[in-house]
Amino acid sequence: MDRRLWRAQGVFEFSASSECVFRLAIEPAEQDVRLRDGVVVERGEPVIVLHFWNEHLPAMPREGPNFAWANLLRRRMNHSLGEIAAFFEADPRLGKIRAVHARLASPTPGERQTVRRFGERFGFETIVSAARPSLSRRVQDWMDKIWSWIMVWTYNPPGLKGRSVMQRREYLWISKAALQSRFGSKDRREVGEGQPLE
Repeated sequence: MDRRLWRAQGVFEFSASSECVFRLAIEPAEQDVRLRDGVVVERGEPVIVLHFWNEHLPAMPREGPNFAWANLLRRRMNHSLGEIAAFFEADPRLGKIRAVHARLASPTPGERQTVRRFGERFGFETIVSAARPSLSRRVQDWMDKIWSWIMVWTYNPPGLKGRSVMQRREYLWISKAALQSRFGSKDRREVGEGQPLE
């Protein structure tokens, strides 16, 4: 079921690494975005969208997150972003893509700040949506929230502690140039073939 849903949304596995915590999709940007390094993404242009690969996320301890778990997640995040940088370097079909984008759930105002700080640790910045999402986006986000809750319950039950199905999304962005500068290295990542691009 999970694989069928990802395929329906255009999500694909780009890496063969069991430590890669992301799958990817290529989607049109839903609004104009100006990033702090000067990169401007125009509405409708293709961007990479990150989707957590639940099976590869480190299992949270029963008592909740601790230092060892957070350190393991940090290492896997760095590894995964390095894989994405290598994917950009290895596939010339991605040349027109200028940014990477993630939509992360945050149920409370305090957790929204945590999500933003989490993104900033890896070079992402939060962009507040300039317009109300379309009906199709709201429906997809609602379905994603429910499915994400089910997947966390399946693979990482302690991660549901204090977590509601209905959560606000934080929109995190990083330019391709910034990601490659921070995480890129051609000779240290094993990258899969990915999905054929139009």
